[in-house]
Amino acid sequence: MAEMTSEHQKKIDKLYQWFNNTTSNVLGILVILGISMLIKPLLAMLGFDMADCSWYPILCGVYKYTAIILGIIGIIFFCVAALLSIWATDDKREQDKADMKEILQEIKAEEESKPKRTIFKPEEIKIPLKGLTPQQVAVVHDILHHIPEQNGHLKTSELVQILRALKGQGDLDDSNLPQVIAWVEYVTDKKVDERNLKYDYESKYSDKGVSKWGDIIRDKFDKIEIS
Repeated sequence: MAEMTSEHQKKIDKLYQWFNNTTSNVLGILVILGISMLIKPLLAMLGFDMADCSWYPILCGVYKYTAIILGIIGIIFFCVAALLSIWATDDKREQDKADMKEILQEIKAEEESKPKRTIFKPEEIKIPLKGLTPQQVAVVHDILHHIPEQNGHLKTSELVQILRALKGQGDLDDSNLPQVIAWVEYVTDKKVDERNLKYDYESKYSDKGVSKWGDIIRDKFDKIEIS
């Protein structure tokens, strides 16, 4: 079967909508006619019997044949609308597609608005530690290796305290934080939640935690010197 053109689809959708609306209107008129039949018993309760009127049989005939004609029209239009619905555009499906497209566009716009992460090649990664002996550097690397993972990343809160402790005692150059993050990932072979780390590193760290890790690092350094 040849693919339906957009113009033909619009005509079918228009016909389907017309038959569907007309069927609804016919059904509405039939409901009104049915409700209006309650007028006779209501008037009878008030002492007025419509059956005594000469025009009552004519009115009954009009009601009867009107209901029959509308019923036939309604059935025919309903069948035609049902047949056209096979080819007519599914409004809900089209709306769902439009909603999904809008959601995807919003996600794409949000992703594009995010700052792009700096990607370093292995040869571009520099150790940001300064003034440390190779043995002390190895100690720091070992500490980083033992940071637990959380949701597929190194635990941000713990990593922040360690880096802050190193910076506080003059052992870390954090002037290029993306470089520091790349170094940590290279050393540990684990991912760092860059966005959370950047925020926590500047404004969400514990002085108590930093002090604790400073003591741990210095203690490990002292053991190296003693040995």
